[in-house]
Amino acid sequence: MDASSHIADETSARYDGWRVVAACFLVAIFGWGLCFYGQSVFLAELHRIHGWPTSLISTATTFFYLFSAVLVAFVGDAMRRFGSRVCLVAGVCCLALSTAALGRIDAPWQLYAVYVLMAFGWAGTSLGAITNTLGL
Repeated sequence: MDASSHIADETSARYDGWRVVAACFLVAIFGWGLCFYGQSVFLAELHRIHGWPTSLISTATTFFYLFSAVLVAFVGDAMRRFGSRVCLVAGVCCLALSTAALGRIDAPWQLYAVYVLMAFGWAGTSLGAITNTLGL
């Protein structure tokens, strides 16, 4: 057997890397849908349901974006230490928990707490996590 027989055919539909690409695609859909594009929906609904000022909700949203930007800087280090699978699963879990908790909050301080958890989810499902995973 020569060495060339062990090289994977990346053009094949059965290539294992395509499952990773598909998983990253799903992570991107939900991560960007909930964390990036969903913020305007959250703002409108939180204002409608609780009557909170849009400035209060927008401040929490800005806090979310700033805190998640800090966390994204450490995604590569976390993936080297814990592995990409663990980091992606942790990000998806944080995102799912924070999204579910967002519908159950009653006070503005809870919005900030949920956004801290969502920031970890966004960092674990954002472009930094996806490119690190695909790079492996």
